[in-house]
Amino acid sequence: MTINKGKKADFQRAIMERGFYPENLPPVFTVKNFFSTARSKHLLSSEQLIPNKPLALARYNETKRGGQRRVFSTPNPLFFIDIASYLGKYRFALARQLNKSQFSQSIPKYDVEFHRALRIASFSEFIAFRRQVLSESRYIVKTDISRFFHSIYTHSIPWSIHGKTQSKKDRSQHSTDTFANGLDYIIRQCQDQQTVGIPVGPDTSRIFSELIAGAIDAEFIRQVDNHVSVARLVDDVYIGASTADEAHNLLSNYRDAIRHFELDINENKTRIFDAKQDLEPFWPVTIRRELRGFSTSHPRRIQKAELVTYLDEIIRIANQENDDGIVKYAIRQMDDIKLWSTYWECLEPFLIRVAVNYPHCFDYVARVVSWRHRRQGVNERIWRNVCQNIISYHAPLGNDSEVVWACWLLKEINQQLTASQCEIIISKCGPFSVILMMDLVAKVGSVGRINIDLIYERLGDNPMLGSDWLLSYEAERIFGYSLKSKNREDYGVFGDLIENGAQFYDQDAKPLVFQGVDDEEEVDEAIEDRSGLYDADEDWEWDEEPF
Repeated sequence: MTINKGKKADFQRAIMERGFYPENLPPVFTVKNFFSTARSKHLLSSEQLIPNKPLALARYNETKRGGQRRVFSTPNPLFFIDIASYLGKYRFALARQLNKSQFSQSIPKYDVEFHRALRIASFSEFIAFRRQVLSESRYIVKTDISRFFHSIYTHSIPWSIHGKTQSKKDRSQHSTDTFANGLDYIIRQCQDQQTVGIPVGPDTSRIFSELIAGAIDAEFIRQVDNHVSVARLVDDVYIGASTADEAHNLLSNYRDAIRHFELDINENKTRIFDAKQDLEPFWPVTIRRELRGFSTSHPRRIQKAELVTYLDEIIRIANQENDDGIVKYAIRQMDDIKLWSTYWECLEPFLIRVAVNYPHCFDYVARVVSWRHRRQGVNERIWRNVCQNIISYHAPLGNDSEVVWACWLLKEINQQLTASQCEIIISKCGPFSVILMMDLVAKVGSVGRINIDLIYERLGDNPMLGSDWLLSYEAERIFGYSLKSKNREDYGVFGDLIENGAQFYDQDAKPLVFQGVDDEEEVDEAIEDRSGLYDADEDWEWDEEPF
């Protein structure tokens, strides 16, 4: 279904709850009772954002394939109330705009059965589409937009719908003719009035980015003709050509179309090549076939020895390709084949090695160890040391994803952090890390006493306006911090949300594979059967910042 399908209230609930957080956070980061509270308090019927009180984004520093990093950002809940209200009013008009592109595979669709609010084509679906569209091409132009989500000029969103002339002539945020001005305003208000970039993480970014990308498509087609062969997924673009000269001309036209919206192509990732060279890597097939050879319930000693040797080969391939996503893919395959129980003594040292040396894979390792702990138990001392070592290394660097998953795993196996480690997390990491650390300490304590005044000092006087809004909200709601007056000082509506049970963190949330299951012994896979824009290591992951 496109975004104009389904009931308005169901769509708004999905945007406010299922599409709230970035993908691939521990399951404790979940949204409940947010939409129902907002609706019961009639918050959706009036604007919540006040012009002179802009809000800031809660940042989350995440690993990225190939040893790089990226930053996700979660807007304040008031953004989600206003954006859900806006989309409820204008989603039919936005859907018409989104559906104009003939070669986009990233038009967001609302799917009531999907685990996120919105979905787009998977990369495997995009490959099939690309193969079909470009099958007659002799040359291919591959390009993308440099830092697409972080470079979008918010004023260009109305341009994409109404055109530059009308948008500049009518700038009112309440305009009914240039209605996308309201969208521009809401985005700016949630990010301290900045006009460059959009929040990366919530599903609404799929709508914002596709409006721009679709308008670029239209500008490109206007410059060339409707017979050009193009396949696009978000900002990842493939253009077919018959000759090298034609390919260069098409690239020039696409560059001009992008610049029309104050953006530019990523020259480092732009190339023109012979269509015969447009090939996908074969290592996924090789790894899958090799690992399936070990799928037996009663392995012999020689099979265990061969598996240990092949695990080294997996790491060798990843090192040669400089791609830790290969290791992550292998872990997913091991989980699908169900190797953990029969080969645990061989696989546990591999998982420890991966956890320490391949941070991008640690979330998968944490899921596997948590599953094993609940099913058959693990050596808690070893995994406590692994998690503490990971936190000691990554917390001073502010690497939230490693810290968050390590704290979550420590909570799962009932192991502690030291007070000094906790205080480093408070001083160096983002709000997601601090909340999980607080939850861990609340459950199992810490080695040594933590100076909780550090939390108050960090939050300051207007905590719900700043980037620590999530920390301040849940510190009051869950952990009993004396923040009631500060949390309501600028926006009293936060009191309505807290007092009516709207929550953005669930201390009791089980790993996803165990949710809704009566008998945990029946759960034979550690990694949930979900795929999204982030978690596409089975075949591909964004070269640029995903959302």
